[in-house]
Amino acid sequence: MAQSNKVQQYWNTRGLRESLDDHSRLGGSAGFREHPVWFGALPPLLERPAGGRVIRRIADMGSGTGIIAEYLARLGYEVIAVEFAESRARLAEQRLAPYPMASVRVGDVADPPIAPGEIDAVISRNLLWLLPDPLAVLERWALLTGKNGRIAAIDSTRRLDHRKRRAGLTEFSKHLLSKKKPAAHSAQLLQTSAAPLANIRTPDESAGYWRQAGLLNVSAQDLSWITAVKEHYEHPVSRYLSVSKYYSVIGDCP
Repeated sequence: MAQSNKVQQYWNTRGLRESLDDHSRLGGSAGFREHPVWFGALPPLLERPAGGRVIRRIADMGSGTGIIAEYLARLGYEVIAVEFAESRARLAEQRLAPYPMASVRVGDVADPPIAPGEIDAVISRNLLWLLPDPLAVLERWALLTGKNGRIAAIDSTRRLDHRKRRAGLTEFSKHLLSKKKPAAHSAQLLQTSAAPLANIRTPDESAGYWRQAGLLNVSAQDLSWITAVKEHYEHPVSRYLSVSKYYSVIGDCP
């Protein structure tokens, strides 16, 4: 099975186990994914591009269960949530049902079911690090927004390093405490060579792909305040092992 199909299968299977009540598990990763800190992170990413274009319509790529899409809808944007795992797309439809200006489309972020000029901006969270060809994807997204559109993303550095350290602790704990096999994660399906942004050390490494894609006014920003919120919900040992730090990148389409 191709690497991308394995990742898709992982997320589709995960979606079958999820519900929109997962955020009630305060202290778990789901609780952080639902945290209002993300609501505050979005407006700076969507400030008017240098060309003065007003951003009204946004595609949330790799939307998952629609958390970011919902925040965007609450901020007054028209939103198209794009998700390739059908089980998670169905959850996104449930989440976005109260928002008439939001919709969900099932499709691949590398070739989204969106027409050129249909949107003013693209945003993603925790997505680009999974992609085998982020440069091609960024070039495709720029074609969808057209001149003076905005591309914005939130992601993390050292994803695989972080998972490797956590996996080592989990394996050690398994032998000490139980025989239960730890749950798999999508990062276990990746190699650095298969996803070039999976284990970068600095945000500017990601920004380099944006510049290669021809985007203008590219800016990478440290989001340590979001990392601090995430670590607040974690066990002290997890905080000690953490090496992954959040960042954002924005760029304007030529």
